[in-house]
Amino acid sequence: MPPSVGWGFIGAGGVARRRMLPAARELPEVAISAVMVREQSRAEAIAAEFGARAAYQRVEDLLADAAVEAVYIATPPDVHGEQVVAAAEAGRHILLEKPMALDLPTCDRMLAAVASAGVRLAVCFPLRHAPAVRTLRDWLRAGEFGDLIYLRAQLAKWYPLEAGAWRSDPRQAGGGVVMDLGSHLLDLATWLGGPIRDLGAQIATRVWPVEVEDTAVLTLGFESGAQAILDVSFAVHDSANLIEVYGTEGYALAPSPREPTAIVRVTGEGREEVSVGRANVYAAELLDFTAAVRTGAAAQTSGDDGRQNVACLRAAYRAAARATRERPGEVE
Repeated sequence: MPPSVGWGFIGAGGVARRRMLPAARELPEVAISAVMVREQSRAEAIAAEFGARAAYQRVEDLLADAAVEAVYIATPPDVHGEQVVAAAEAGRHILLEKPMALDLPTCDRMLAAVASAGVRLAVCFPLRHAPAVRTLRDWLRAGEFGDLIYLRAQLAKWYPLEAGAWRSDPRQAGGGVVMDLGSHLLDLATWLGGPIRDLGAQIATRVWPVEVEDTAVLTLGFESGAQAILDVSFAVHDSANLIEVYGTEGYALAPSPREPTAIVRVTGEGREEVSVGRANVYAAELLDFTAAVRTGAAAQTSGDDGRQNVACLRAAYRAAARATRERPGEVE
């Protein structure tokens, strides 16, 4: 086995603390070399919990650590640009939490920085590693259902948005549930259905007393002519998640994009339940990017994927504000 890659973890909020760091701790290919959290006592506590060699309070100190070869950045999106550029200039490979940034010019600065430095940049879209999603994509690419007609996906949960938290601040987060859960589903839709031609959106703040939306419905038109509906919410009790794909010759139903054990597939040969199993998608992300760093192979996602996702997110907010259909990438 090749030597493990030394990782630095910048930020230790929800997904980093509950998902990525626990996954990293179990992977021999990943060495948790350092963590960075602004509060010293918390940085030291997290380092001790996950076996990190060093704890830092400043990004620049972590980037100066020679043991760090790659960084995972899980900070509010408004600071992604400066942190990615700094990491690239320090020669560190970068796995970045979605959304990539708040706007396309910042994405372009990141892409220019990593290209200049010759380092890798990938954006976290963990659903690409879910067995159910990978199975659906394989079937669609193989023409199991004929031509794609329609796709529907939902991610929804009860997630209190608190005033003062960065997720509730449009200046830091760029928006609410669309920027959060919506970014997952927009990438999912693109990965399954191909390039998005245009989209519409309705957004609302139904439950939480904050400045950002807690519920949204997006309607997509693909360049192929297929269509999709994506709905996301932080105001739904319990977890409501699904993916459905419908083609000219059949369809498939996945009750959850991340955790189903079986998918219903219906074709001309009949109806069946196909076992797809489970996977730790966070561990899969880390392993995929670690392999890309070590071998030079392409990672599952790229900075270009992240940029296209931001283009779709910005189009969604324009569509909601203008009550029109918008094309990703158009000048705002």
